Amino acid sequence: MSQYTRRAPWPAVMALAALTGTGIAPAVALMKVLVPLAAPAGVDPARLGALISVSAQFGRTMSPAAAVVIMAATLAGAPPGALLRRAAPALLFGAAALLLGAL
Repeated sequence: MSQYTRRAPWPAVMALAALTGTGIAPAVALMKVLVPLAAPAGVDPARLGALISVSAQFGRTMSPAAAVVIMAATLAGAPPGALLRRAAPALLFGAAALLLGAL
C-alpha cells in the first residue's frame, strides 16, 4: 500500500457524506484544506481531489438522509433502508474499486 493511499482521506469523506446526506460539504471542506497541501507532500492534487469527490458521492448515495434516496424510495414505494440494502453491494464494490485505483 502506498504512502498516498494510507493518508488518503476518502474513508472519512465517505463516512461524513453518509452521515450528513450530502457529499458537497465534506468534499469542499477537505479539498480546501488538503488539496493545497498535496503538492508539497508529493501527492498529485488532481488525483486527491478526484478521490475526495468520488468518495463523497458514494457516501451521499449510501445515506438514508440524502434527498435522492428519499425521492427514489418514495417513487419505488419502499422504505429508504430497503432501497439502500439493495444498492449497498454495488456501492461497496465501487468503493473497493476506488481503493484499488488509489494503490
